[in-house]
Amino acid sequence: MRWLHTSGTPGLTLEGEIPSDIAEQSELAWRHILVMLERAHMQVSDIVKVTQYLTRAEDIPAYAQVRQRYLGDACPASMLLVISQLVWPKILVEVEIIAAAP
Repeated sequence: MRWLHTSGTPGLTLEGEIPSDIAEQSELAWRHILVMLERAHMQVSDIVKVTQYLTRAEDIPAYAQVRQRYLGDACPASMLLVISQLVWPKILVEVEIIAAAP
């Protein structure tokens, strides 16, 4: 069995910029997750656990829409926490995953 553990992945642009919108940050975070999966020769269906950190409870619906688009039919164990702040105050979301594949 091969395992992939990612650290918290924020929604930053490749230039290191932080969009102000939760949907945009969520899109970027999930795109970065897909790149990591691809580089590990894995796919979304290999994700066994997702841990998500949001800094505002009101962002849950917008985040959930983006998450659903990326996960599709995959149904990993999931934990979502609403916390007061991430390392950089402008970051609204971080996502970490654990994936497993034969």
